[in-house]
Amino acid sequence: TKNTATYDETYFADFNDVATVNNEWVLFNKYPDDYEWKWRPNNGYWNSGCVWLNSRFGPDLESDIMISPAFDLSNGLTDNLFFKYATTSYGTFTEDYTMSLKLYYSVNCGDSWIFFNKLTGADLITSYGGSTDFYPQYPDQWGSAAINLPEAAKSEHVLFKFEFVYNTNNNNIFIDDVNFTTGVLSV
Repeated sequence: TKNTATYDETYFADFNDVATVNNEWVLFNKYPDDYEWKWRPNNGYWNSGCVWLNSRFGPDLESDIMISPAFDLSNGLTDNLFFKYATTSYGTFTEDYTMSLKLYYSVNCGDSWIFFNKLTGADLITSYGGSTDFYPQYPDQWGSAAINLPEAAKSEHVLFKFEFVYNTNNNNIFIDDVNFTTGVLSV
């Protein structure tokens, strides 16, 4: 395991290059199935690259994860994890939106993970997509997350894990622009 983190709070993951995504991120398919995080050259925020999970009609309560590269956030220059996300659901009622995007951090190279926040239910819905395969086309189909970092995550070597937990009504989910410096949506 590396003792030195590769990046600091200036990191910005625009996911525009497949080689960078494959070299820096772990896209882990927990179950041997066709539902998995992967790189996509378009449909990102402002139609750039992104990572996405083909979670439409995914198995209820199954989850898939992606893990960031290691960061040194120990100098106290950041308090938040920012990212863009886009998804929709073909559920009709609030109780149909039980899917969640859970966030964890690890300060021991992924040996153990500490849950620190999640986006769930209606908070995750950024667009009306119905039951057709959802692929965001416009910036206004994206939400912007600003997640406060626990003090313990501001360490010399921290990893972040994104875990999407399916429900029977969710559609595809997309993640873009992971960073520590800005949550401002461009207009």
